[in-house]
Amino acid sequence: MNNNTVTALDFSPAHPWYYFLGGIVLPPKRIKNLIDDSGRESYRAEEFERLNRKAEPQRSESLRLMKDKIKQDLERDISIYRTVVRELNIERGKRSVSSPFRMCDDVHTSMSLKYCHIYNDLLHLKYLENMASKQMDLFDL
Repeated sequence: MNNNTVTALDFSPAHPWYYFLGGIVLPPKRIKNLIDDSGRESYRAEEFERLNRKAEPQRSESLRLMKDKIKQDLERDISIYRTVVRELNIERGKRSVSSPFRMCDDVHTSMSLKYCHIYNDLLHLKYLENMASKQMDLFDL
């Protein structure tokens, strides 16, 4: 942040100011790429590990149900994200850059929240997919 000039690049897409300052809207595939590069772990890892410790076939069924639920959440979040993107584009078309009183609007907060929801949904799915790909040893309990 040089010379008190703040740009969208000073913020992550998880922050409302990123969108307020004209940051680009990331498509879900790009968000997924960010996750692959981040090295972050799901904040629900402990919950998923509890499911993973169940005996078969309850383990596989529990993991499948959890994965299905998160996929439904992801589909819903992407649908809402698209709606909010349209609202953001309308807001950006109306906004006066020369207005002396400029501040984030609800649409900017909505964008950052939906970005975070999609990011976390994808992070959870990645964790579950990695977990499901590792078959338990017959004697692991």
